[in-house]
Amino acid sequence: MTDGETAFSKKLDVAISPLPDRPTLANASLTQNNGSSLVVAWDWFDADGDAMDVQLRLNGEDTIGQRTCNESGSCSETIVLNFQPGALLSIDILARDPSFSDVVVRLQTLVDDDGSSASVDEASDPEANSGGTFIAGLIIVPLLAIIGWLLFQFRKPPQEPVEDVASGGLLARAEAKIGQS
Repeated sequence: MTDGETAFSKKLDVAISPLPDRPTLANASLTQNNGSSLVVAWDWFDADGDAMDVQLRLNGEDTIGQRTCNESGSCSETIVLNFQPGALLSIDILARDPSFSDVVVRLQTLVDDDGSSASVDEASDPEANSGGTFIAGLIIVPLLAIIGWLLFQFRKPPQEPVEDVASGGLLARAEAKIGQS
């Protein structure tokens, strides 16, 4: 650095520390095999290069099955269990990173009477958040109405009070006649 006449120099060390990135879960799917096992599949990625810390929960309970993963992060886990026809199964896939809150993908399936299942991925289901949208609408619409009413009240021109001489007693009428003359 220089001020035009004198040159100054100083060694400056800059250390850039990487910030942690949140892991991602994608392409989650759920299939039923022969009425006695579920195969849960997902793609996992963590830009930090951390080891995979993924946990499965079946209807809120931790569950462990036979897991296989490849180098690209595609994993599947087979869970053996007995299905009840008509039962709703809810599978949560949790990816953990100590620097962030858990990343969760929820899969739900309804077991039909013939042992097959229909799967719904709540992360991509457009109807999954309709209840939250309805509640937000119930809060926002009245709030906007109140704000509009308040703005309307402040923009009104001030009104002068009008005296009504016809009302009042004898003294008020006499004072009004004196004020007119």
